Amino acid sequence: NTRVSRPISYPEFDREQKARFLHYPALVVLCISFRHSRGLDFISQANYSTIMAALTRPTEATYAVHEKVTVDTHDRQDHTFCGVMFPVKCKDVLPVHHIVINSVSVRGELGPMTVWINKVDVPSTRDKGKVFSIKKRDWTKVYERAHGASCSTYCELKFDEPIVMYPGQTRAFYIHSTRPGDEAIVYDNKHQHKTHDDNFISIFPGRAHVSETVFGTVPMWGWGNAWRNNREFVGRFSYGVVYRLWNPSEHLRFGPIFHSLVLTLLGLQRRVSSPMSLLPDDCIYYIVNMCRWDWVNDSPDSLKEIRQRQLQQQAEQQQASGVASADQTDQDDDDVSMDDDDEEYEEEEEEE
Repeated sequence: NTRVSRPISYPEFDREQKARFLHYPALVVLCISFRHSRGLDFISQANYSTIMAALTRPTEATYAVHEKVTVDTHDRQDHTFCGVMFPVKCKDVLPVHHIVINSVSVRGELGPMTVWINKVDVPSTRDKGKVFSIKKRDWTKVYERAHGASCSTYCELKFDEPIVMYPGQTRAFYIHSTRPGDEAIVYDNKHQHKTHDDNFISIFPGRAHVSETVFGTVPMWGWGNAWRNNREFVGRFSYGVVYRLWNPSEHLRFGPIFHSLVLTLLGLQRRVSSPMSLLPDDCIYYIVNMCRWDWVNDSPDSLKEIRQRQLQQQAEQQQASGVASADQTDQDDDDVSMDDDDEEYEEEEEEE
């Protein structure tokens, strides 16, 4: 929308140079916006109503790439009961700014359903890993609605407000039904270290709840422990991914092919015979900023190798400086436990 007071002229450009220059109309427009940066005096004076976009590059995408993730636990239907609690970790491998969890799906007799998520400010780190409180005051309810029975197909529980998680962050989800009886929600025994694992999230085994009361401490038969450890979530997660956008400060978070793209563009810009030489650095940065991390065929495996090397270097630096590191190299393989906070729940696990 930039308005120019008179037509553009090309002083000291021969016919061949003009043809080559006009072959890149997008670059011409960018040059108009940046005439002050490189002294392009052949462009006439212009009135700018807004700050130039290239000087205010965004750091995160304004769109969400939604990926439907189905948790494959082979649906053994080992158990059904009142609730299930389990941790979910947002992985810090790809250049992701945050993920947006929109809903979770479960099956069973269902009934009056609620979904809870632990509060961000609740302390959760202990020597044994990540531990979450089972006290109601430490949780936030994100869903409440009654549902009919859905024993063979998943029923989607869409949150009132999407849940945002950032790379490296772990949150615990608690799904519960107050329906009388022990057939409300289907879940499984623990069969592996991770219930589900993809490029963006890891879902870990947690615990089942055998009380009809939300966060209840007494099981429905009136004695024993209301929580059952080593249980797995059965269901489906729906979430979107918001990627980081390239900036010089974020360069190392991108893949090796993307690094080559940046160096190639900057090399062309510094070659006098290239039309790219007419563009200032900020203009090149803006072009790269609009490129998504996987447009140049960088793979998640290559980025994971880079991330592991970075974490290994950080660990070596910490050891060299004598600083004890509580978090070891591969953060994506952290053990996440669901141990109780209170000693009254340290009893031996009862048979279901």
